[in-house]
Amino acid sequence: MILDKRSTQIVMLIRQNPMIKSSDIEKMLGLSRKQLNYSMRKINAWLQWEHLPVIQRTKQGGFILNEQASVKLFTQKAEPESGYVYSHEERLQISILILLGMQDVTLNHFVSILEISKNTALSTLKQLQILIRRFNLELRYSREFGYQLTGREFNRRQLLSEALNSVINQLESPRLNRILQIRPEQIQTLDRQLNLIEKQLKIRFTDQVMKFLPYFLTIVFRRIQQGQIIEDFEVSAHSFRHTREYEVARDLLSNVNTCPDEEYLYLTLLLLTSNFRFMSDNHDAKDMDIYLSVYEMIEAFETVSCIRFNHKEQLVDYIFQHWKAAYYRILYDFHIENEMLEAIKNRYTYLFDLTRRSIYPLEKTLNKPIPEEEIGFITILYGGWLRREKQMDQAAANPRAIFVCENGVAISSYMYLELKDLLPQLDFGGVYSVREFRNQKIECDLIFSTVPLEVPVKTFVLQPMMSEPEKQSFAHQVQMYLAGFNLQVNEVDDYMDVIEQYAKVENKEELRKGLSRLLYRQNEKLPAAKNPAQPDLADLLVPGHVMLAEVTDWKEAVSLGARPLLEKGLIQERYLQTMIRQILIQRPYIMVADGVIIAHAAIDAGVNETCMSLVRLPHKIAIHDYLQADIILILATVDFQNHLKALSQFNERVSEPEGLARIRRAADADALRAVLIGKEG
Repeated sequence: MILDKRSTQIVMLIRQNPMIKSSDIEKMLGLSRKQLNYSMRKINAWLQWEHLPVIQRTKQGGFILNEQASVKLFTQKAEPESGYVYSHEERLQISILILLGMQDVTLNHFVSILEISKNTALSTLKQLQILIRRFNLELRYSREFGYQLTGREFNRRQLLSEALNSVINQLESPRLNRILQIRPEQIQTLDRQLNLIEKQLKIRFTDQVMKFLPYFLTIVFRRIQQGQIIEDFEVSAHSFRHTREYEVARDLLSNVNTCPDEEYLYLTLLLLTSNFRFMSDNHDAKDMDIYLSVYEMIEAFETVSCIRFNHKEQLVDYIFQHWKAAYYRILYDFHIENEMLEAIKNRYTYLFDLTRRSIYPLEKTLNKPIPEEEIGFITILYGGWLRREKQMDQAAANPRAIFVCENGVAISSYMYLELKDLLPQLDFGGVYSVREFRNQKIECDLIFSTVPLEVPVKTFVLQPMMSEPEKQSFAHQVQMYLAGFNLQVNEVDDYMDVIEQYAKVENKEELRKGLSRLLYRQNEKLPAAKNPAQPDLADLLVPGHVMLAEVTDWKEAVSLGARPLLEKGLIQERYLQTMIRQILIQRPYIMVADGVIIAHAAIDAGVNETCMSLVRLPHKIAIHDYLQADIILILATVDFQNHLKALSQFNERVSEPEGLARIRRAADADALRAVLIGKEG
């Protein structure tokens, strides 16, 4: 007996929030009351078959799901049942797999595999015509060859990659094997080959890549043998022949007959663009070029953000693991979606802006602009690292948790940040892939995972993208567990029994509701994660903090700028001395625009409150004989992010020549401040 996809979705929702109402499940999954009741009967029948407690309903309309039953349900291999209706998006993506994974495709293939009518199949193919236009492909039909996608083979494989990635986590292997007519042993053979490739290249593919590549390569090898080869690949052979990936590609294709050199290059590029983690620092010359561009980008970020990373070499390695694959994706137009982009831009607005301003070393190496999707990924990598450095040396006084995720570095980092914001009372010990988790002995009190895990430690399974109400509900379940509640609403009945023994209850229903609110807070919204508003430039460059002065000694200019901050007790004397000493000894590159420098020191060097001041000189002076500046901004911040909004606004003002000219033309301190904060008349 197996469970269908709908049943597993219902169980996922109940596990995430036992208080969820039937009506909410119906709305979220598009079900009728009759369909939900049918699925619940099927789930409970399966649990009885497995000799496990069935799901019970509470008097408040919630659910009681036994923990052992929950784990068993999640590890059960779900498969669409006969008659299961695929969603509109699933039909489109599976249709693409049918067209690119099979030959002589007729309308009956779509009808039988998708279990739909001929009219629905024709409607799906009509909509598919629109979807494939962005890949410059066309869907054509002939009596001799059936339905075919015509266009460049490279574009067809791009489409194949996108379609396979979109469904590979939804369809279980038996179903996917039947759709694509793949034997299980073919996948097993490629699994073994990929494990050997990891050892040869000294890398570790992400879990998502290890799911995707065996199926993708099987279809690609089949297409090559059918004569569907890449003939116009815009990559010269000498670009990759020196790489280890090229040698591995030749080995992989050794059993494929009549394989042109373009296919070796394509497979090399596929390996280079797959997300992975390095297990060694044995890089080739091209790797070093990419590595150095990452290092230069981080230095540029330090300049524009006024942040100094304590573990810069580790950060370079961390970003390089993501960027190497991204480099080749962008260089050869391998399409990638970042579904989190808008969320990143909205939540990390100023960090995103500073990342965008410091990305130019990577663009210089690529000789191409970097799309916003990739800037978003790098923003999240910075954000995760800043949190790590801030908490690296703190003792773990709270329950220790880890996050297990099968996705790539950037998506894992994003979800990790969300968890840390949502559950600040936990000490998070890091992010692990599923394979890393299974191969290591990791001590922790809680596990958060995107996939079910059969482990003795309490595990919370979560989805990659949750709405705000879903986040709050999820956080509530975790907090209830940490408080010692077992999340079973029948505890209310126990309290009712005790109360009725010693008191006369006039309104049992209202008492029950009151106890439920007290015990489970089900009608209260949890407070949003604390993320205090960052001050504007106007909040920091207050009157008296902007000065015009005529001095020729840079130390005197910096001291003059720091004076109002010292007088107000916003910084300590040692902060001023640290700024001067750093310029004297370290000679940091602190220029953010022509003649504009930002003097600052570390957050632990004597900062009492985030603050700014600015000195404008009549002409440029030498800053310790290695810089020339006439505008000096003094910055002090209590943490890694409190100053980012104001700094982003300042960078915006001085980045344009006309804006810089207005700053230099301002007649007095008040006019200068008005220009800086955007309030000039």
